[in-house]
Amino acid sequence: MRDGPAFEALGEPSHVIVDCDPGIDDALALLMLAQAHFAGMLIIDSVFTVGGNVAVEKTASNAALVLERAGLPNLKVIGGAGTPLAGTRVIVNGKSFHGPDGLGGLASDRRNAVMISKDPGRDLATRIMESPRQLLLLCTGPLTNLALALQSNPLITEMLSRVVVMGGALGNPAGNITPVAEFNFYLDPLAASIVIASGLPIELVALDTTEAVPFDAHDLDGLSGFAQRLLKESLRLHHEALGGHSCYVHDAVAAAVLLEPTIAKYERVKMSITTSGESAGHLARNDEALEDGPRVQVVSQIDGTSAKALFHSLLASEGVVGSSSAR
Repeated sequence: MRDGPAFEALGEPSHVIVDCDPGIDDALALLMLAQAHFAGMLIIDSVFTVGGNVAVEKTASNAALVLERAGLPNLKVIGGAGTPLAGTRVIVNGKSFHGPDGLGGLASDRRNAVMISKDPGRDLATRIMESPRQLLLLCTGPLTNLALALQSNPLITEMLSRVVVMGGALGNPAGNITPVAEFNFYLDPLAASIVIASGLPIELVALDTTEAVPFDAHDLDGLSGFAQRLLKESLRLHHEALGGHSCYVHDAVAAAVLLEPTIAKYERVKMSITTSGESAGHLARNDEALEDGPRVQVVSQIDGTSAKALFHSLLASEGVVGSSSAR
């Protein structure tokens, strides 16, 4: 692996596949990428979804809804894996922080027509391999789809120049589902273990990074209609669940790292993940084997001011995600 994130040469914008489980913070990340898409910063190739914050049928429908609101109604959306690799593991959804519909009550009653894949690993691998150039991949949900894609075609590692993963917790905080596990890695620890050990050019954005960038009511100022409503609902749900007056939009922070890697500092380390038992989903630095096997780029520090500035600069425009599209 390389010593730092890869930067695209000047010229054609990078193409990005998003693998997500919308979720309010996934939705905000998609809106950020949509604005970047229209600004010519990148090109969104497609969006895959996975069961996580809500069931996969709903994450797919939510992704399609968000893209429609963002001015990209024809972008390819594919519903992927609905259950973890270890099929006996129970899906724990995120209703406490995202509402029963996954979008804080803002999802439409009308279900968008979205394909649910019968073989998400093959379909994601095919999408990656058929690209005429290397891709970026942003993963903001459980890593089931990507693990299946690696099993379907290991050559996808050659077609991905950056893989930004929101997941895991390194100790500050320790976890948000169990004392040692973050939501995405807890839901499918086996998939997370496969991906982390794959040799992919991973940039890991853990809870330690995302919770260093809290959002509060002041961050509602200047946001366009739909983005403002999403963040307002996230603040409300966090307050009801945890008290306090701030919220975390983990996936939007990961999107900021994808778009502006210079806001982050990285440490190149070898990681391991506990795949079963009470500590399932626990992410740990494997200091005993630093010379063996693949390593990942872990975001060790983030410029929170710059991350928020990027969030606001992308989502303040009335053009793509403005109030006129929030009907």
